[in-house]
Amino acid sequence: MSLGSRVITALLILYPGLVYLGLTYSRVSAVAVLLIVVSIGRLILSSQIRPLGSSTSWISAGGIVLAGTVLLRGSAQAMLFYPTFVNLVLLTLFVHSLYSPPAVITVLARVREPELSATAIRYTRRVTVVWSLFFLLNGSIALYTALWTTAETWALYNGLIAYMLVGVLIGGERLVRARMIEGSTP
Repeated sequence: MSLGSRVITALLILYPGLVYLGLTYSRVSAVAVLLIVVSIGRLILSSQIRPLGSSTSWISAGGIVLAGTVLLRGSAQAMLFYPTFVNLVLLTLFVHSLYSPPAVITVLARVREPELSATAIRYTRRVTVVWSLFFLLNGSIALYTALWTTAETWALYNGLIAYMLVGVLIGGERLVRARMIEGSTP
């Protein structure tokens, strides 16, 4: 991963905290400009992010639109919808991959193990369903926090709790996948 990719990733991870600080100190326009710059950088670097390259482009474009809305309308509300938008794009990508194989998790598993057995492919499809449900639930909670909670609650969920849930799902899934796929390769 290049230095530019690392900086962009770090800024996107810090996004909820930056928005919260922007809301607290009336500097949301600065956060909006930062999101536009980061999104443009991400668009430029998106060719390096496979298999999620097309979704990265959509997420970046959505970030630019939401941040542009903040700058044009002077309302910070649009900044709160970025996590919801990210989950919607990922949900769409994962569900689409179930109907137009290979499933996203199958593609990711093949990075480590190019030759997957039929059992492993079935498993990775099921995991793609789990991730789809996660993005649906997580995006719904992100939307709820954007519409009906305080900035503190929004930042806590989207900047900490959601990341912890992603970490638990990734960690648990990798442990199970390693056991499932390890003995089932051809």
